[in-house]
Amino acid sequence: MKDIRALQRITDLSKLSHIKIGDFGKVYFPVSIADLKDIYKRFPSKDIFIIGGGSNILFSNKHNKILVSDKYLKKKLVVKGDLVTVSSNYNINEFM
Repeated sequence: MKDIRALQRITDLSKLSHIKIGDFGKVYFPVSIADLKDIYKRFPSKDIFIIGGGSNILFSNKHNKILVSDKYLKKKLVVKGDLVTVSSNYNINEFM
C-alpha cells in the first residue's frame, strides 16, 4: 500500500463550497481508482465521506470523517444505446 499522505491536503473547506462556509480540514484527493482503494484499505468505510467536488456541501467546523474528493479522478461517460453511465465527478453542464 502506498503512502496516502501524498493524497492529503489541508484545505480551506469554504473554498470548495458554493455556500462558502467551513473551516480548514484534511481532504484526500485520489487521482486513480488505486488511490481510492488505498484510502479504503487505510480507514474504515464508515469513517469515509465522499464529498465529490464539495460544491453543494455545508461543512461544519467540526467533523470526524475522512473527507475524500473525487475532483481529480478520471471522468467517465459511456453511452450504450439507451443506457448512459456517468461518473459522479462529471460536470452536468458538460453532460448536457
